[in-house]
Amino acid sequence: MGYNGPSATGARRRAEWIRPIGGKYHVLRGPIALNWPLFRPLVPCSPSAVKRDNHYERAFEAFLRSRGIPYVAVDEAKRALMGDRSLKSLDFIVSTGGGSWLVDVKGRLFPSGEQKQYWKNWSTRDDLTSLSQWQRLFGGGFAALFVFAYGVLGDRAPVDAEQLFAHGNRLYGFVAIPLESYAAHARAISPRWDTVAMPTARFRELARPLESFFGDAVGSHAVA
Repeated sequence: MGYNGPSATGARRRAEWIRPIGGKYHVLRGPIALNWPLFRPLVPCSPSAVKRDNHYERAFEAFLRSRGIPYVAVDEAKRALMGDRSLKSLDFIVSTGGGSWLVDVKGRLFPSGEQKQYWKNWSTRDDLTSLSQWQRLFGGGFAALFVFAYGVLGDRAPVDAEQLFAHGNRLYGFVAIPLESYAAHARAISPRWDTVAMPTARFRELARPLESFFGDAVGSHAVA
């Protein structure tokens, strides 16, 4: 069944009985220092200067603000030039106690489609190539991260109930995976659209709730 609740408060109450699929997640640790001299000139955007039409990205940004996590929102409407080719823009650059992250947000439904498929994690080769190039440009102090923002529709969720985030009458579960892990296991799914995806079992094994990457900066459940 879908969620058509009238308010974020209703979404929070609903979160109390949603349970995740599968077993426990493991926590990743290892803080990375943020290199601010490099950070500023490469991405001069500020949150107030970027308008986003994607509700998944708006929810992720609201999540960051609700936790007081430092970040820069990137203007995704513009592609950067590097040599003779262009790079797809990042979505966010985030600094937390758990590291400094170059974030590409992927919005997916949970479940998705008439067949009610869970854990959809497709991306494009352009996403992988561009994010890899950004990580190389920023250097060793930054790690590239795919954040899958799942819009929860039924009575199951990708994370524990207390980790769900309600925003704009919708309920979200944020799951993340490092670029290296994703790229190592991604397989082609559509040559026409140049899309790739990880096998579901492997994705569930390697992906983690966002809290595992953002460390102590992420606290209790919040509604925005």
